[in-house]
Amino acid sequence: MSQYADSEDEHDGMMDTDEEVTNGRVTLLNGNGPPYFHGYLYMKGVSVSSRPPLSSPSGWLHKEMKTNAKSTSLKLKKRWFVLTHNSLDYYKSAEKNSSKMGTLVLNSLCSVIQPDERVHRETGYWNIIVYGRKHCYRLYTKMLNEAMRWTAAILGVIESKTPIETPTLQLIRDIKENSVNAEIVEQMYRRNPILRYTQHPLHSPLLPLPYGEVTSLHRQQGYASLQDEAVRVFNSLQEMETLADTVPIIQGILQTCQDLRPLRDEVYCQVIKQTNHVPQPNSPANLAHWHLLTCMSCTFLPSRAILRYLRFHLKRVRERYPGTEIERYASFIGESLKKTKTREFVPSQEEIAALLLRQEMSTTVYCHGGGSCKISINSHTTAGEVVEKLIRGLAMEDSKNLFSLFEHNTFTDRALESRVIVADVLAKLAGSEEDEEEGEWKLYFKLYCFLDVESMPKEGVEFAFMFEQVVNRTNPGFSDCGSLSSLSCELKEPPLFADCLTEIHSMFQVEGEQRLEMWVKEETSATRTSILEKWARLQGMPQHQAMLKYMSIIKEWPGYGSTLFDVECKEGGFPHDLWLGVSADNVSLKQPLSVGRRHGPTRVFHLQVGEITKIMKAYINMMVKKRCSIMSVSSVASSWAR
Repeated sequence: MSQYADSEDEHDGMMDTDEEVTNGRVTLLNGNGPPYFHGYLYMKGVSVSSRPPLSSPSGWLHKEMKTNAKSTSLKLKKRWFVLTHNSLDYYKSAEKNSSKMGTLVLNSLCSVIQPDERVHRETGYWNIIVYGRKHCYRLYTKMLNEAMRWTAAILGVIESKTPIETPTLQLIRDIKENSVNAEIVEQMYRRNPILRYTQHPLHSPLLPLPYGEVTSLHRQQGYASLQDEAVRVFNSLQEMETLADTVPIIQGILQTCQDLRPLRDEVYCQVIKQTNHVPQPNSPANLAHWHLLTCMSCTFLPSRAILRYLRFHLKRVRERYPGTEIERYASFIGESLKKTKTREFVPSQEEIAALLLRQEMSTTVYCHGGGSCKISINSHTTAGEVVEKLIRGLAMEDSKNLFSLFEHNTFTDRALESRVIVADVLAKLAGSEEDEEEGEWKLYFKLYCFLDVESMPKEGVEFAFMFEQVVNRTNPGFSDCGSLSSLSCELKEPPLFADCLTEIHSMFQVEGEQRLEMWVKEETSATRTSILEKWARLQGMPQHQAMLKYMSIIKEWPGYGSTLFDVECKEGGFPHDLWLGVSADNVSLKQPLSVGRRHGPTRVFHLQVGEITKIMKAYINMMVKKRCSIMSVSSVASSWAR
């Protein structure tokens, strides 16, 4: 063994490996050191060469050596590396009889991390990290093309390996092949404890997981390797059997699976194992695992092979325990698996609590004017379904305008696409830190695309929605005034005084700041008095008549019917601050001063480019649907004419 040892490097005691392929399966055999392993190969009639053939990729690389925990300096040693079809070996020199210093056996689970530019900036070297079963090699070279050559060559060897299978994976395939024979399947469960519930800890994953560390971001979040995290999750499964409140630990496991996607199949297999052949099927400990499986089924799906195994497991449970609580959970999970789509966030604690009872959760949807409506949703309800439900409830099925749900707070309105899962949005909002200035996040229902602003009835809910939205957008500071049920709100803060504000704005550019401050107060007071006199003439006017009068004034503005976005012009030719108006007819730029510059407390819309493209896409889709509908009607009419 001495000729294989590196005094400054750890030696992998499991480094000598052979793979036997039988009926498509790979059996990985490990020798406890070269003498024993080479003897085994000799008995098989395989010759053992002291050095690989000259055609194998080889070259000088710097290998990072272990240092004590306190040292922060990079310690490198130059070694001669040779890549074979089974391993990555390194020697003290390139001479033929040089002693081997170490070996990293390569199989399908090994991984290679490509050169990192940040490491190059810090060290002057391009790095490669090769992860094996127990150890990893951190290699360095001065040339990027050399690092990429080694990376590609090592990846080529890894990808050429037959995929390794664990006993659990082999048994899952055997169960699939014999699923029609209940007796053989039951015999498999009896003979293989790895498939059944256990109170013993798990020492290694049930499924083959890639070797190596998680990403730097996941390391910052406290995650270890996938193998370590798999063992941790199983420990959590056993821990939750004794807990009275399992919601936090369920949310933690879901978050781990959300962050580390390769763990999803593993955790599904672990929960299937812990709900299989349980000594006390209806015990609280077993129900805790069914609670977790219920939440998992509503958050993410396993791969196709594991999904098939899960459905087989649910079918067996329903048949073995009819009329029990676990049979009801199995049925609920089976239905959920048909509907679950990819989610961005794990369920909130409120959603988890509802899932544990197999019930829907309630949430509140708001609209302009202070109106609100409580609705029931489940883990699969989309924003489009909620909008359809609200439109039916408000009897607006004939509306040609497009409504949408919005994420809303004091400063932000973000439209939700129809396919977005509402529970996912609520989970995101529940996890976001609330800012006192921004206010509470809410779900808002309002107009999104103005497709018909002229022919809509002047009576009814849709006109009120249009009115409220116009008031809110043209007068952002007064969104809390309600729906002008009385004119008293408007008498306090009249909505439009554009001309005077424009004049004040121009005066700011020519007068001294201190003198203007007093002048502005006087002018503002005079302007307000003038407008109050005009509004006073409308006192006593019925509410609906006042709304019609207000809308008739607004319609004269060219931007009526547009959705407005605050944008900035970085180049000359336009003012710096602009409104981008998007309507069914065009996209236009408008100067905010033309409808009233906002001063004092204002509402600013912080929107990304994605919001603008989203609404443009919505307009285009609606126009295409309208065109197709017209073509369909005309084709039917022409066929009748014949």
